[in-house]
Amino acid sequence: MSKSLSGSYTTVYNCAGAMIFKHPLKSNLTTSTVTATALQVYSASDNANSTTVEYLIGEKYRLQSGSYSSQASVTAVGNIWSSTASMNDSGTYPNYNTGLMIYDGYLVSPFNGGNSGDFRNHTDGGSLESPSSNVNYSSLNVSMREYYRSFRNLTTNDRPSITLTLSGSATLVAKSGANSGSLGANKNIYVEVKVPGKSGFLDMGRDSDGAGNISNGDGCLSGNLNANIPITGSQRTCTFNGLTVDGTTSTAGEYFVIKISADKDWTGYLDQIDVAWSA
Repeated sequence: MSKSLSGSYTTVYNCAGAMIFKHPLKSNLTTSTVTATALQVYSASDNANSTTVEYLIGEKYRLQSGSYSSQASVTAVGNIWSSTASMNDSGTYPNYNTGLMIYDGYLVSPFNGGNSGDFRNHTDGGSLESPSSNVNYSSLNVSMREYYRSFRNLTTNDRPSITLTLSGSATLVAKSGANSGSLGANKNIYVEVKVPGKSGFLDMGRDSDGAGNISNGDGCLSGNLNANIPITGSQRTCTFNGLTVDGTTSTAGEYFVIKISADKDWTGYLDQIDVAWSA
């Protein structure tokens, strides 16, 4: 068994065993069968990189929730994501409290992992064979869930646009305008991009508003919207509306930040994000 995980998009296994004590003169003694249910077994390596691909296996390049008003804020130690922090504790971990969950190579609602979000073992009141003191996300403080991640331009070119490919099972909608849609118990997601220090979070589900429109909520989609995000992936071109993500000729290589939002009852998932520094 290479892995066993409880969740909406995973497979879980049980394990049963009994012992037989053989005796040379008397009858053998067989113990009662003991069953361990819902084993949690998983091991994986994160082979994402900082520039072009995120496989949603690990969280090396993930960021905490934040405004990211400067390039320096992207690499600040205080904004690095810790995989040990709870995503449902506004007092201790306020910048994690709205997080979407990475689970078995998918970006999902926390409700779609474990036993409807509950990762506790039998001793702690849960139903899984898992470590003690595991999290319980069966109820969440915040409905809007988010995922932040940075990508760095290490090409020599200052890029006014990028090609972004998303793979999974989801529907891209705008936060406002002609392509707008609501988040809820559906596959809808918002995707926003920001060049820290230069722009606000630009809406990739909304047509570009043209050069100079770089505030939060302005559109950045170049071309017609393809709302469907299939498992095979679909490409979209994002323009930064007159700005550039500078490459290594001009700077040490600037970052942009992607923000993905979905509801706690989101029924979709993402399994890969690819960036092409061309359009």
